[in-house]
Amino acid sequence: MSTTFARRSAVALTALFVMGCTSDTPAGESIAGADLQPPRLTTTQLADPNGVIVTVNSMGADGSVPLDMLQEVARQHAVVTYVDPFSKLTVVKGLTNEAALRKIGSIDQVMPNLEFRLDTDQSAAHFFSVDPRQQNLPLVRASNAWATPHNGANVNVCIIDSGIDDTHPDLAGRVSKAINLVNTTAANADGNGHGTHVASTVVSNGIGMASVAPDASLMNARTFDNAGGGATANVVLSAIRWCGREGAHVINMSLGFGAGVPLTSANQPLIAAFQAAINEVRLGTDPANSGSGGTVVVASAGNSNLRFPSTRAVVVPGGLTGVITVGSTSRSSNVRSVFSNRGTFVDMYAPGSNILAVCSTFTTNCLGGTIRRLPGTTTNTGRYMEISGTSMAAPHVAGVAAIAFSRLGTTRTPSLGERVENCLLNISRITGQVPQLPDPASARVDALLAATSPSC
Repeated sequence: MSTTFARRSAVALTALFVMGCTSDTPAGESIAGADLQPPRLTTTQLADPNGVIVTVNSMGADGSVPLDMLQEVARQHAVVTYVDPFSKLTVVKGLTNEAALRKIGSIDQVMPNLEFRLDTDQSAAHFFSVDPRQQNLPLVRASNAWATPHNGANVNVCIIDSGIDDTHPDLAGRVSKAINLVNTTAANADGNGHGTHVASTVVSNGIGMASVAPDASLMNARTFDNAGGGATANVVLSAIRWCGREGAHVINMSLGFGAGVPLTSANQPLIAAFQAAINEVRLGTDPANSGSGGTVVVASAGNSNLRFPSTRAVVVPGGLTGVITVGSTSRSSNVRSVFSNRGTFVDMYAPGSNILAVCSTFTTNCLGGTIRRLPGTTTNTGRYMEISGTSMAAPHVAGVAAIAFSRLGTTRTPSLGERVENCLLNISRITGQVPQLPDPASARVDALLAATSPSC
């Protein structure tokens, strides 16, 4: 991998996850104050009610689990509740003796099955008059990039989130592939709204709002339920590999695990499992499982107003090698949002405060915010909302990555993916060491430079 990511130390590769919408202060800006660190988590806080992830050395293509493992699970009166043959991954609930299971010859790793959540503050959601040139888009010069031939055509952006409502007029016909990994409802039935908002920041039909890469296509990997829960680690791992296997050029993960994954020995195998999945989709280390590689992975930095790397925790996926990590600024200036995590693990910033995007037809309250409806629509259709978070910042960068792919090529290879990653990092440096941003290595993403700069 390029030395671009060399600053990610080995220590920085060992912490964990949460999805992020959050509140913003009226001022929406702050870079002063205490240098906060992630809290120390207690044993009680680390308790895992979701069973454990068990990876095996081999598994049948039909998902058949090794017999010696099944015998030990049955002996403990436990049950296998999830099987992913592509990842050779299972979830087992009800174990009374994990140590005995670890001794089984077919077992590779036993690890905690942590749960991700959408961290949405309903009080922050509100609506402002529809403007096809939303303030956040000129800030990243997306509106300038639209005048070039490079607007994301033939590029697939996979959204790992709560689903994408493609029945909304601004998203109709924009989702090319979909999977529901969390329940049996339709993948587009986004009753939470977070995923639809994130997706429409990347791509829209330009009816009631504009988007960063209007010609790109969306892939919908639904991993969160309507309450913003349900995305246990095993589901997110499966989603990453599904995106890669199904042809994603870009993956957007606006998610995480609170104030980071604690740096404990118990969590090391899980952190390593996420790093392995990211390596597979980026570098093509397992083509049968996750495609040929060349996928660019973008993730939110988190909303805890903490500085990373830390000796206590690491942000996952944002703190892992090869991930483009995005912090949040005001929607109209280069001032860091008060909630945004910061530190050298942040690669670049994008607008994340009070971002206008689509409100899902399947949610009744648009995350608690006041809504606006397109003329001629009724009930829950044709609505838009404003919410804040590093979750809202990340899809700006995913959209700019789509612009870079449409310029540099759309046949995925690890070398092309690395070139797009370096393009994003190089143009954020060209944008300048913005004085208002707190991290000297971080600056603002720029869509026009992705479409035109020789640095790409």
